[in-house]
Amino acid sequence: MEAPDLADAAVFENLTGETLVKQQGEINGQGIALIGMERCTVMIMDTSAYCYCKGLRDSRVLIGPCAGKVTLEDCTNCVVSLAAAGLALSRCQSLQVYAQVGSPVQLEACEDVGLGPFNAEYAGVEAQMAQGGMDLSVNGYSQVVDADGVAVAPDCWRLLDAAETWRPVEPAAEPNPEEYMNFGMPEPSLDAAALPSPVLPEPTEAEMYPEYAKWQAEWEASLLAKAEEQAKVKTENKKQAEDAMDTFFDERTDAKARRQAANRQVEEEKMTLLNNRIERGNEKPWESVADLVDLKNEAAVERMRKLIIQLKNRPLSDTRM
Repeated sequence: MEAPDLADAAVFENLTGETLVKQQGEINGQGIALIGMERCTVMIMDTSAYCYCKGLRDSRVLIGPCAGKVTLEDCTNCVVSLAAAGLALSRCQSLQVYAQVGSPVQLEACEDVGLGPFNAEYAGVEAQMAQGGMDLSVNGYSQVVDADGVAVAPDCWRLLDAAETWRPVEPAAEPNPEEYMNFGMPEPSLDAAALPSPVLPEPTEAEMYPEYAKWQAEWEASLLAKAEEQAKVKTENKKQAEDAMDTFFDERTDAKARRQAANRQVEEEKMTLLNNRIERGNEKPWESVADLVDLKNEAAVERMRKLIIQLKNRPLSDTRM
């Protein structure tokens, strides 16, 4: 899956733990690139020509109506809401994607991808979709194909139920001084300074994005469960290895003891045979000599016969030690 030409795109990259907001008119149909973001919240509430996302981690992303294709590449543990003409995912895992797309979703080398209907709502989004020619009666999020247009089996992706509507928080509107009324008060009262608006506390992340907070809690619980399962498997593997080593050393010790016993028996038999030969040699020397020859082997008997003849033909002085 090739990346688009980003020469004319608005590129936002290498952000950690930040919130990126683009209101209507800030992108204005330009291409967008979101690259290398971790633990970020991104809200693009404007139209774009295309959107290329790469290397997003643990983030929540909203992509407003896109005239072209949205591409998600090498993204992990993210929740993405988008509206586009097309959607392609490559080498992504553990994603929840809520989409309004006009064609089937293209999936390539992904794991654990959930697909559901578009769930974001903000002022002007329907007008933006209509302006981009999107047919809201057609949504291809539930149709998944590969790069060749062949349907992909649902072993690496699944369908999600409709999620709670995500309503991004927009800046409060500024008051218009011309709309103030004096209600018949004396003219000097018009010169009075307006009291500042009360400052409300910033909403928490859980209040702003309840669905994201729920997903975050479930994700952390799944990580904890995986860690516990891995620890359990590690303990079992260690015990199996220890048992295997104990069995190995026990068998080796038993085999060594059996070899030693067999060697002692052979040594005792050889010593007995040697002592018997010595006793016979003292009484009957020729029997001791005959024990050195295998009488069943004709070649050995012939060599001994020749040796005896040679010794017999030698002078006695030559045979004395």
